[in-house]
Amino acid sequence: MKFIHCADLHLDAVMESGMPPKQAAERRSELLRAFSSLAAFAKGEGVRAVIIAGDLFDRCNVSQRARNYFLDTVKSTPEVDFLLLRGNHDSRVLTGCDLPENLRLFGESWTSFDYSDAVITGSEAPDEESLSLDSERLNIVVLHGADRQDFCLSALSGKGIDYLALGHYHSFSSGRIDSRGEWCYSGCPEGRGFDECGEKGFLLLDASDGEITHTFIPSSVRQVVSVDADMTAAESLSAQREAIVSALTGIDRKNIVRVNVTGGFEPGREKYYRSIVDGLAPEFFYLELTDSSKMRIDPADYAGDISLKGEFIRLVTENITDEETRGRIITFGIRALRGEELT
Repeated sequence: MKFIHCADLHLDAVMESGMPPKQAAERRSELLRAFSSLAAFAKGEGVRAVIIAGDLFDRCNVSQRARNYFLDTVKSTPEVDFLLLRGNHDSRVLTGCDLPENLRLFGESWTSFDYSDAVITGSEAPDEESLSLDSERLNIVVLHGADRQDFCLSALSGKGIDYLALGHYHSFSSGRIDSRGEWCYSGCPEGRGFDECGEKGFLLLDASDGEITHTFIPSSVRQVVSVDADMTAAESLSAQREAIVSALTGIDRKNIVRVNVTGGFEPGREKYYRSIVDGLAPEFFYLELTDSSKMRIDPADYAGDISLKGEFIRLVTENITDEETRGRIITFGIRALRGEELT
């Protein structure tokens, strides 16, 4: 018998922390479509139940559009049960709704659903001591949260768990509960921010022959990608552009991409990073820049420099200890010495 373990869909997420409104709206729609694609996959693969291990929605005051989209998708896939354990983002979000027959909710006490090949048990407020499972059955347990904060993984050892379906962390990870069972975070089906880089998806479970195995199924429409562009030797506009273009080589233009500029640079170097990235941005769904480069200042290089620039750099390096502040002051100071407009 097949099951799906997914979590952290965060439907109806705002998506506007840095993304323009048009792309943010499109991305919100893609999060909804990710769920309908998952449901279609479940139907096509003969999956008996989809386990949603928390944070189906991004907030408690979810929009009617997102709520109805989810409920309509569930209702239109009657061959599959959807087992929802609500997480910290969507607690009580479906209270008072007319729920489809194939949508089943876990409660605050341990709730079990028997599928002959496996029993699926979960709780939104777990008490590990009160968990009682039939060790002769294949047991899947569903929880949302972090070990030692929301539940105690060590307290679940020896409980007869074969597979612990977890939600909360947005990247796939797994490990052992004990000699019998394994825990897995499925991660989120779609990355939203640059703390969620890489391939995303869900887990297809196969409960047969007395064991449960899992396969990661990549599902993301777009990946969130961060690349570094080393500017240490890039003095000119063309060299800086070449470094950024090289860092972006092989990156799918449909992805959500950040270019992080790294390396060191001499005082007075012109930075063209922003204009270069702005020029490349129309080629991508979304492209942004962060600058982690650092100004390289060796006081020995200016010890014998009797110019106004040398005196200025010596004065700043001797009196300003914070590296970021020192770099900013020197940059503006050199621009002022050149007679440039300061903005």
